[in-house]
Amino acid sequence: MPKKLHEYLSWNIAVRIDRWLESLRIGRGLFANIANKIEITGAPSLKVDVLREKPDTKGPDASFTYNDCGDPGLVIEVSYSQPAADVSKKARAYILGTKGVIRTVVHIDANDIYQNKGLSARFSVWRADFTSVKDQEHVGIVESVTGVVILSLLGAISRR
Repeated sequence: MPKKLHEYLSWNIAVRIDRWLESLRIGRGLFANIANKIEITGAPSLKVDVLREKPDTKGPDASFTYNDCGDPGLVIEVSYSQPAADVSKKARAYILGTKGVIRTVVHIDANDIYQNKGLSARFSVWRADFTSVKDQEHVGIVESVTGVVILSLLGAISRR
């Protein structure tokens, strides 16, 4: 069951982002031009320089790449049995290990559903931070969204 939940969540969020991009592609102008250059790239194996140590291979659950840039700019990670600290380390590895080429990591946390038989899932977002640096060699990272509930089955049940 956990594998099924994991695959469902990662696939579903990727499809929703792709549908949103498709709606932008219909129009004209800057957003349409950018959306036309972004493609879903699945779950590639990525070589990252983990926290400036030896290179490691990471595999996101889904990703999006801008116009054949090589590494994706957005990766999606789903966890159902990982501590939050492990996911934070992985987000740091993706962003810092690619020197900001991977600019955004979206994390869907289903630990509450899996471990505690709870009824909610949350998401967090980490992004590359170039505001305080002069070059891409010294990219920072900021967690811009933390633990927002995206699925609450308890609320749905209580409304019936």
